[in-house]
Amino acid sequence: MTARHSLAMIVKNEAATLENCLASVQDLVDEIVVVDTGSHDTTPDIARRHGARLFEMPWPYSFAAARNESLRHASGQWLLWLDADEYLDEANRDKLRALLGSLPDDNTAYVMQQRSGSRNGSATLVGQVRLFRNQPAIRWDYRVHEQILPSLKRAGHAVRFSDIAIDHSGYLDPALRHQKLQRNLRLLHLDLAERPNDAFTLFNLGWAFADLGRCGDAIPFLHKSLQHSHNADSITPKLYALLTQCHRRLGQLAEAWAVCQAGHVRCPDDAELLFLKGQLCHQRGDRTAARACWTQLLDGNRSLTVAAQTDGVFTSVDAGLRGPLVRHHLAVLDREEGRLTEAELHWQTLLAASPSFPPAHIGLAELYLRQQRWPELETLLAELVTHAPLDAALLRTRMHLARKEYAPARQLLEDALRKAPHVLTAYVLLSHVLLQSDDETAAEPLLRQIVAMDATQAESWRNLAVLYRRRHRLPEAIAAAKAGCLYCPHDSGLLLLYGVLLQEGGDALNAETCLLQVLENDGGDPSTRQHRLTARQHLITLYRSLGRSREADAHLRALSAETPGLDSDSRPLPPRARNLTPN
Repeated sequence: MTARHSLAMIVKNEAATLENCLASVQDLVDEIVVVDTGSHDTTPDIARRHGARLFEMPWPYSFAAARNESLRHASGQWLLWLDADEYLDEANRDKLRALLGSLPDDNTAYVMQQRSGSRNGSATLVGQVRLFRNQPAIRWDYRVHEQILPSLKRAGHAVRFSDIAIDHSGYLDPALRHQKLQRNLRLLHLDLAERPNDAFTLFNLGWAFADLGRCGDAIPFLHKSLQHSHNADSITPKLYALLTQCHRRLGQLAEAWAVCQAGHVRCPDDAELLFLKGQLCHQRGDRTAARACWTQLLDGNRSLTVAAQTDGVFTSVDAGLRGPLVRHHLAVLDREEGRLTEAELHWQTLLAASPSFPPAHIGLAELYLRQQRWPELETLLAELVTHAPLDAALLRTRMHLARKEYAPARQLLEDALRKAPHVLTAYVLLSHVLLQSDDETAAEPLLRQIVAMDATQAESWRNLAVLYRRRHRLPEAIAAAKAGCLYCPHDSGLLLLYGVLLQEGGDALNAETCLLQVLENDGGDPSTRQHRLTARQHLITLYRSLGRSREADAHLRALSAETPGLDSDSRPLPPRARNLTPN
């Protein structure tokens, strides 16, 4: 007898997850078809144990081709597809059971939400057609990020939306994620060779490069995709969002702002672009505009959309854009503005609704740390260790550091680094512990290791330079500050330190250049303003020592105007190595 409902799957080396997947759906379908493309583990045995009809084929370098092979073997009138790293929880099993039991005898396809977790506790939702009629005209397309919706549209099938969510665990492991992204790139380049102006292929290439951190490579593909896209395409707002993020990661804030604004004009109802606009406003120092963007998202303006589904392609959205993520950003904004009660309320409200959202635990813990509310901090860390044990350990270290309990802080960090030797934050915190406990001998090689791991660590460059100076190794201090400025050209504190060290080393010309560059920094935050004042004071001393009294007097007048209460004979302040003895 012909099956009513068939589950069609493709697998390869999925022994770790296939059992859970099939167990969650086996009793809901009449037939399970599994196409194995070359497993070397127990995947085939697991499939057979769950009653699957197993077929083998060599990997065809196309997910669409493999999926179409699974459709070819399915006998059901309706086809459901899942990946081995997906499953349905009990609530969604009940919803799927109800849907399968009430399917009409018409040409309709049903959309379900793939729900992917993330390491920060938020979830990414992707609308995907998961259930459709078994007809020869309905076949998959594209080698990777394969699509069934275009063929459904060509066949005139209706598309309806369900409230069923399918949980996905496939990209939580960073190493596995990197491996899959590299594989996707290879397949996308094969697709691009066959359709060089295809907007969807170009879009996915750009996104893959962005996810790999290769933003410079991503941008040309994203721009070309945008040229071949239309306002109604679901990928269009996501293209603007990805371009914004790429420019921002490259430090190209003007370009990021321009792209985000253009995207917001072209796609005014897109929630992700509004969120990104808030982030850029925040970065530009416009907290009022940032708050307005994020509040609009939190208020639940239903005119805002997270993805369009009009063109046969679906894209993804962070579910936190209407809740946890936005509320967390508002809490950070409140904390920066000194509205600590409001920040605490945001985080507590967030955790009441989403208790497994680590950024809220961390934000609240940092607030308690700042206020030295030790009992509340201890309680919060006990909760956080379940969801994010490493973050809990790092925060506990900071608590010990604030109490000047250096031995337990050092022990915690050394234990953490044995388990996670590539976590840069742990090395940075350990450098703080060593410096504050006056173990400069151990701190020096650690600081060198940190900047070797990540040359953009301005704080560690500053601390290394100050450490060299304190140990009377001025040439090495100058060299460290110079290298730091090369890798962190926008850090005014590092530039100030470099100028002061050059001044101490007798290089007046280059010292003057550095100090004047600090004055050109127009940042409005308190630390940048203090750097400008300190730079001006050092310039006054420098010009006086060179006999350039006119320039010294001009800077003294400017300094008096900027700080009316400052004694005109005040000596220059030493550059502050802000985190040499961090709080």
